[in-house]
Amino acid sequence: MTGCVSGWFGRTVALSVAVGLVFGVVAYRYLVEGVRVLQKYPPALDARGLAVSLVLAVAGYALVRALRPSAAAERPFDWAALRLPGTLYGAMFGTLAATMVVMLVEPTVFAVTVREGQFLSIATEVVFIAALWVLARTALAVRRVAVARVFGLRPAVLVWLMFLGVAVVLGEEMSWGQHWLGWGTPELFEGNLQRETNLHNFYTHRFEAAYYSAAVLLLVLVPYAWPQRAPRLLAPLAPYIPPPSMAVLALPLCGLMYNSWNFAAYQLWFFAGLWIALDLWRHAPRREALAAAAMGGLLAVSQAVFVLFGGGMAEGHELTEIREFLIAIVVWGYALMLAGRLRAMAAASAGRSAALGARAQPRTA
Repeated sequence: MTGCVSGWFGRTVALSVAVGLVFGVVAYRYLVEGVRVLQKYPPALDARGLAVSLVLAVAGYALVRALRPSAAAERPFDWAALRLPGTLYGAMFGTLAATMVVMLVEPTVFAVTVREGQFLSIATEVVFIAALWVLARTALAVRRVAVARVFGLRPAVLVWLMFLGVAVVLGEEMSWGQHWLGWGTPELFEGNLQRETNLHNFYTHRFEAAYYSAAVLLLVLVPYAWPQRAPRLLAPLAPYIPPPSMAVLALPLCGLMYNSWNFAAYQLWFFAGLWIALDLWRHAPRREALAAAAMGGLLAVSQAVFVLFGGGMAEGHELTEIREFLIAIVVWGYALMLAGRLRAMAAASAGRSAALGARAQPRTA
């Protein structure tokens, strides 16, 4: 991807093209094919299905062109200071690669490894707990820091709000302890799709669409698009926005689809992820460019495998469980990044306060 869409008018046109194409696909499928927006069914690989994918690939390209920072000098490539642990990249890449291999060799294995109460479900909950631990320690460490406020709220308050959000996700993930303690489902939750003590399985498809789309927006698109010099209204958010390395780490969240491949929004995220990987491969520092190329390449190849061979899965929803595990890893990575950034700001703030205090001391003869 070369150049960028310059000016607000060009960005608005590109964004309008992306939105228009997505709504056009949704309208076509509903009016012509009778398919609802969140209706799950096997991937359409006929001429019409491939044409729709091509349209959404163009929409993803337009979206990325609209979001790309306006000049190379403004791109927030502070990679060295905010480098995430290599083990996180390894976990994301390895999980996606292993999922692809299992899909090719024996996809029925997923049914006994990723369902509720099995290995991957427990691992997801453990990683979310690790993220909560990091957020809690960070909030306590910066409780006296007054800089980096957003809407007047101190960093500690903001981190505790993040803690609360992750705790709610974890609570829903483990059905508020039912998976571990095994109590009977209360009568209030009898209408639950899986007869569990949670809210998200009352509206599973809608919750999944909102949850997964929010993950892609916050963990892929925003880190990629955030400029070094943000508009004044958004500038206070800058300390909490992850660097482009987070977008590379989170690229696998744009894939892992089989019976939801036909969702227009999901294909938009997938193709946008590929265009972002291509752009970062061309413009990021060498080490990060290679990471973007590797993750983007695996994203493309694995999604082709899931589309072609996903019918071999025993239950059909196994890939969504794996995506939730990867979301937990990226949230943990964000918590680690935020901890390092806010602790550094706290140390700098304390150093400035000490320096000012020393200057204020009266000089003695």
